[in-house]
Amino acid sequence: DAVNGALRAYFARFVDKPAPFPTSRDLVNALRQAAGPDHQSLITDLFETITLFDAGIAAVSTRQVDGGYEVTVDATAHQFTADGRGEEREVPLDTWFQVAVFPESTSDIAELEPLYLELHKLHSGSQRITVRVSERPGRVVVDPFCLMIDRNRSNNSHAVPLS
Repeated sequence: DAVNGALRAYFARFVDKPAPFPTSRDLVNALRQAAGPDHQSLITDLFETITLFDAGIAAVSTRQVDGGYEVTVDATAHQFTADGRGEEREVPLDTWFQVAVFPESTSDIAELEPLYLELHKLHSGSQRITVRVSERPGRVVVDPFCLMIDRNRSNNSHAVPLS
């Protein structure tokens, strides 16, 4: 909703106006005005720097609880910036990522409705996330819909072992 509002405001500001015409900087400024403080660094990462992420799942455990299952995810995450020549350096990570739990199924996750899908703020290094779902979980995925530029997508998904 905030992005759509920013785009409407940007359009209203520049529609049918003579030169000078808007630039990408005007669009980024409109997004910054609509975004809260928690999203300013994301705007910088998406539009002003070459930013790469490496988020993954090291381990998943689960246990049955009243009304469903408790799923514990040990995630790792790192952020890198790169210059135009491809030189990378790690920088502190403090960014929101989607975390999803999908039901047991042989279908591709793109065809499934997640049992759980929420944003979690990930930081550099290891962290533990615990969620509850009402149905038997089958797979946990960090950034399930590939919204972030991840250097290694192969470690973003982990089957859920049931104990």
